[in-house]
This record gives sequence, C-alpha cells and structure tokens, in this order.
Amino acid sequence: IIPGPADQSYGIEVAKLAGFPAGVTRRAQEILGHLESGEDTYRQELLVAEPTALSGGKGAQLNFFDVAKAMTAEEEAALGVIREMNINEMSPIEVMNEIDQLRKKLNDRR
Repeated sequence: IIPGPADQSYGIEVAKLAGFPAGVTRRAQEILGHLESGEDTYRQELLVAEPTALSGGKGAQLNFFDVAKAMTAEEEAALGVIREMNINEMSPIEVMNEIDQLRKKLNDRR
C-alpha cells in the first residue's frame, strides 16, 4: 500500500469481494462506465429519478439495492432452498453443511 490518493475508485471491486450479488456489481459497473464517459444525458437520467417509498415521495431516490431484480437464476434457486429449509428440525451442523453446499454451487458459477 502506497500513501496518497488513488487514481481510480475500487468500490465496485470491494463490493464483489464483500459478496454483493453479481447483478448489483454489474449495474454499478455500467453506471460507472456511463459516468466516466462523460455522458451528460445519462447523468441527468440518474439525477431525475422517480420518488420511491423509501424517500417518502420527497425527492429522487435510486434503488441500488433492489436485489430481487439483480439475482441470477442460480441465486434465486439457492434462496428458494433456504426458504424451504426447516432449520428448526435440523442440527446446527446440518444447517452449516447445507449453506456451505449452496455457497459452493454459487461460487462455481462465477
């Protein structure tokens, strides 16, 4: 690590390492690409967003964390498995093993 400013942002790479859904980081990369290209029309589209329930209708709020729309089919399938798991009838190790299997399947697809 060298002290001083960085020549670019590494936020998206950090988000990938933190396990953000691939769809979210792809969308962030797309937005960054448009902003870095200097497309003023795209910048205006980002600034003029529809109000959402999160903002109480008091201004623009982009929903960057709309994970349901950003999930792949494999991620949705894994979420379905988790929802169907009856963890009250499983031992802690069984739950951990099941989650580990899902994690491995998802990581193999990256």
